[in-house]
Amino acid sequence: EGVIWDFAVPIFEGRAGTARIGLSEQAMQATLVGVTRQLLLTTILVSLAGVAAAMFLTWLITRPVLDLVEVTRAVARGDLSRSASRWADDEIGRLSDSFNTMITDLSSARAETEAYNTELLRRNRELAVLNEIAQTVSHQQDLGEMLDKALARVLGLMNKAAGWLVLSRLGELRTEEGRVGTRCR
Repeated sequence: EGVIWDFAVPIFEGRAGTARIGLSEQAMQATLVGVTRQLLLTTILVSLAGVAAAMFLTWLITRPVLDLVEVTRAVARGDLSRSASRWADDEIGRLSDSFNTMITDLSSARAETEAYNTELLRRNRELAVLNEIAQTVSHQQDLGEMLDKALARVLGLMNKAAGWLVLSRLGELRTEEGRVGTRCR
């Protein structure tokens, strides 16, 4: 059987005899190799489980931050329809809530600014029309020519094809037959 390892241990200081165990070196080597393989396999499996758990936890922790970064980029591009999802009731969740509140406030401010700009453009067009009319009226002309030019400028500024002027002081523009005169273009 090859080399045998003999172990002897006295029982009660040798009064009850000696316990002897003999192990062959081949059996010991086979057992040692088997235990080493089991330890190595266990170490590899535990390491793989640890790496998988670490990757999962990393994904779990960084996913809300990556989503928040993506929403931030969308908002930076001007897309205020996006919102950050709340993953947990932690710092990142509170940050997501704050960011969503900021997006809502930005959206409201944008709507107010657009409404203000629309009103400003409307008033600007009105002022431009009034300015054109004032320039037309300020030149000394025949009343009919002045009204024709004023109407033409108003129609041009308002981008309209047709329009009319109605004079509110009917007594001032009576024709020889007594009819009220109006100009149309």
